[in-house]
Amino acid sequence: MNGNGPVVDTWFDGSKRPSNLDTVSFVIGGTHLLHEFFGRTGEMRSGGQLIIVTPFIESNVIAEIDFLGSDRVREFDLLLITTPRTARSAAANGLASLKWRSREIRALRDLHAKLYAVVPVKDVRMAVIGSHNLTAPGVGKNAEMGILISGSTLEGQLAFDALVENVSHLRRKSSLVHDSFNWPPTLGSAA
Repeated sequence: MNGNGPVVDTWFDGSKRPSNLDTVSFVIGGTHLLHEFFGRTGEMRSGGQLIIVTPFIESNVIAEIDFLGSDRVREFDLLLITTPRTARSAAANGLASLKWRSREIRALRDLHAKLYAVVPVKDVRMAVIGSHNLTAPGVGKNAEMGILISGSTLEGQLAFDALVENVSHLRRKSSLVHDSFNWPPTLGSAA
């Protein structure tokens, strides 16, 4: 406990969405966490940076995630780190072709990590780390597991900062595939 309520809650497939989801630091849950992440990203009052780290992407997943099909993507800079094969795929090109404020696509051999993070200008930072690929099974039918991290508490902020630090490390190790040249100079600070 942090004095403001529980720091951790659970929300697995088939169970009712917890009413305190917006106030806890860590939500341990299932497949639907990725939809929750993108839904909350789309509801943010401001844009910022969207970080996606995943080895697998499918083109059809864009239609399954409302935020990706919305005009809100224009308010976000995209950093995508994926495998070299996926970075050059039609699926990655489809994701990159959305009307992002800017986009940077990077390739990293032997990538297995899955992380989705948003660094908004005005809202609470948030991330999902887990087993979710950006594929139709990964966002819908597979039995996935992960943790939704909210920067609404000190504990959540510390965890989020550690994840962004690791993304910076992966970014340095990766190769640039595409950059629209509008990327902010430092990772983790909103434009």
